[in-house]
Amino acid sequence: MDCQVKSHNPNAKVIAFHFDSAGLGSVKVSRVPGAGRGRHLPRKCPNAWANRSPIPARSNRSQCRAWAGPHAIEPTLKNQVRRPLWSTKFALEGTTVTEDRPKVSAFIVAAVMIAIAMASGVPAIGETGQDPISCLDDLSLPPDTRIRNCTIKIKSGWYPPEVLAVTHLIRGRAFGAKGDIDSALSDYNEAIRLDPKSARALTLRGEVYSTRREYDSAIADFEHAIELEPTLAAAFADRGMAWAAKHELGLAIHDYDKAIELDPSLSIAFNNRGLANAAKGALEQAIADYSQAIRLNSQYTNAYENRGIAYLNKSEYERAINDFTEALRLLPIDMIALVNRCWARTIAGQAPAALSDCNEAVRLRPKDAAALSIRGLLHLKTGELAKAIADFDAALASQPRIIEALYGRGLARLKHHDAAGGHADVAAAKAIKPDVEQEFARYGIH
Repeated sequence: MDCQVKSHNPNAKVIAFHFDSAGLGSVKVSRVPGAGRGRHLPRKCPNAWANRSPIPARSNRSQCRAWAGPHAIEPTLKNQVRRPLWSTKFALEGTTVTEDRPKVSAFIVAAVMIAIAMASGVPAIGETGQDPISCLDDLSLPPDTRIRNCTIKIKSGWYPPEVLAVTHLIRGRAFGAKGDIDSALSDYNEAIRLDPKSARALTLRGEVYSTRREYDSAIADFEHAIELEPTLAAAFADRGMAWAAKHELGLAIHDYDKAIELDPSLSIAFNNRGLANAAKGALEQAIADYSQAIRLNSQYTNAYENRGIAYLNKSEYERAINDFTEALRLLPIDMIALVNRCWARTIAGQAPAALSDCNEAVRLRPKDAAALSIRGLLHLKTGELAKAIADFDAALASQPRIIEALYGRGLARLKHHDAAGGHADVAAAKAIKPDVEQEFARYGIH
């Protein structure tokens, strides 16, 4: 759909607002022969970001206002869940947005990372003589290209405030894609200054606050966005993640429920509700949520990871291995799936395949404590004590309080006739986790 608004620019340009079938928009300024001066009349186009329906089905050309923001939470929150394998008793550290720890057995994931990636884009500047400037969310272009094009538009002096607000949002998302969160925040602040009633701008800024772990500020922005646009599913889903980061699982699930009610196709809301259910120990509900996320998006790597972890918690090892394998098919360098599949295969007695997975994980990240510890446990199970001790040493050099490496090294030292060192390690591990011996026994490690 297109609509045009004459500009009062003395060079007689036409501002053209174009919306594609996905509801994303771009703005062009073109020289039009014979176009006279006209008064700029801001118009309003209802957008479909919250319900992801195409704009033409709902638009009214007599009211057209450009919005080029994200049309759904999926591109806004990419790679939503990252859960490194390890004990549930570890503190949730180093995460962006977290779910509370699940009540599951040891060696399973403790921390949940939801990396908020603001995926914006713009098409390249046109090469015709019409001097177009385009700033569209186009993920096929590198972030630097999008930033360059949007900066040209911002500095051109040709655009009204509502268009500049959109341009700052798009550039902010491009900065976010580069990991430049401070520049992204600056652009979102400017977008809100130019358009204080932009629910999208508030939602995107809230995501940046979540990335910075400023959860109270994030929740305030999401709440303001919801006040302005009560049907904005993305704002509810984002607020749910912020509540989860504060370990308010009930509030998180309530927001995920609302997001799903508003947009039943929102796969991330199902995935993250699954995480909250898993954290409460409701593994069957969690698996149902992950499965629905996968039905909605068959390429959803993180949902496969999370469902695999849930199956691992239920001792359904073959199902877990199948899900981790599918995640690796989608993302061959997926450390989470690789390390968890190594552990599942270790428990299932598939030593050669498990060793292959662990070796690859250590090759990818030589100092990864989880990969080293799991490989150490595999060596311990197969009786290769010297290799097990070497892996546990390396893991503990990176993270000195990893219970599994500490207790595993204690067992390996005892079997290697180092009674003093073995008893010291076992005692240190039990001081941290009194039932560590029972945990190990469940996995056949004595």
